[in-house]
Amino acid sequence: MKALAISALVLGIGLMALSGFQKIIIYAAQPELTTINSVIDQTPNYIWGITNATFWSGIFLFFAGLIMFIIDLDKDKKRFSKKSIRYWK
Repeated sequence: MKALAISALVLGIGLMALSGFQKIIIYAAQPELTTINSVIDQTPNYIWGITNATFWSGIFLFFAGLIMFIIDLDKDKKRFSKKSIRYWK
């Protein structure tokens, strides 16, 4: 489970970075536009939606991986504490 949690964390971070990179490319492709609002207005909604979907998917995977990792750490703590109690009795 720990490997799945780490891979979800890494994939989430990668998707968030990819989303930022996509927005930078969209901004750089239209050098005549100087503000982000003008870029959003000139970019079709479906293209801007792809970058937003990529970002929110990355957020979801990041937090899902974080929750899985915390649950797995909690299971490890309980498992080790039970073993240590049995050992010392």
